Amino acid sequence: MRTFDCAYYDTGFGSAVGDRSRREFDPAVVRRELEIIAADLHCTAVRISGDDPDRLAVAAHAALDAGLRVWFSPFPMDRPPPLVITEFGCCTHRGAADAGGTGWTIVDFTAEPRALNGDYVRDEAGQVAYFTELMDVFEAEGVHGAFWFTFAGYEYPSAAGPRRDLDLASYGAVRVLDGGTGTAYPGLAGEPKEVFHAIAARFSR
Repeated sequence: MRTFDCAYYDTGFGSAVGDRSRREFDPAVVRRELEIIAADLHCTAVRISGDDPDRLAVAAHAALDAGLRVWFSPFPMDRPPPLVITEFGCCTHRGAADAGGTGWTIVDFTAEPRALNGDYVRDEAGQVAYFTELMDVFEAEGVHGAFWFTFAGYEYPSAAGPRRDLDLASYGAVRVLDGGTGTAYPGLAGEPKEVFHAIAARFSR
């Protein structure tokens, strides 16, 4: 039986493509995002990952202040406990559920600026279906907790222009905006996707 609801929160680490997964790290933004995870996603726990001890500490304190349980996952020294799904998720393009952990490979990392390597269709409903299907399985199998990967894909911002909507390669529940701020949470450069609301509804039960 599931005992808590969770989200994965990235504080930044060196990625396989030679860049950091999160360049900007503003403690005030981190605190607000963790408050959103607690209050609006209705999570009771957060898995905090990254390779910078100072960032991990800042995020952990903010999470505790928001009333969240904290699971430390210093990258790459993650040791997940049994009966807990420490990551699950899919990207936001059609076919991403089938691609699983390789859904992000639709990005051409050699392009400047980065761009998608082909024409893809946004499929937020597919992301929701993936979340719902797996949560049903986890609950039926008696999993104690499951962490959605991830709150936001900071390295995959959404921009205007052909093949510039990198959010299609993101697993995030929030679409990161390339410049400007969103309307749901003024001052933050992101907008909730359909899966954000699905997670919030599920975890508020």
